[in-house]
Amino acid sequence: MVAETNFLGQIVRHLEQLKQALESQNVIAHVNGIGRSGVALQIADLPGDVTCRSNPTDAHHLWFWHNNEPLTPAGSRTEAREAAAKLLELRSKARGGDES
Repeated sequence: MVAETNFLGQIVRHLEQLKQALESQNVIAHVNGIGRSGVALQIADLPGDVTCRSNPTDAHHLWFWHNNEPLTPAGSRTEAREAAAKLLELRSKARGGDES
């Protein structure tokens, strides 16, 4: 039980780092516990959830995922910024590419 709690805490910390990276770009994001994947990050103007979970091809790291597609490894603020950049690209495409 303690290992599960620590693992969940690690996931929440990674999602919070990603949320902070997005908010530094003036993007509204919310961490919540709703959804099939458990804890997820929802981003304004981007359909779907962002989750943090293991990757079958990289068992040693947690990864950020969007709609069941791996984005980047999770674990550091640098990786959170990389994931935020990819999510901003996806959001721009979802908006029709009108983002500067």
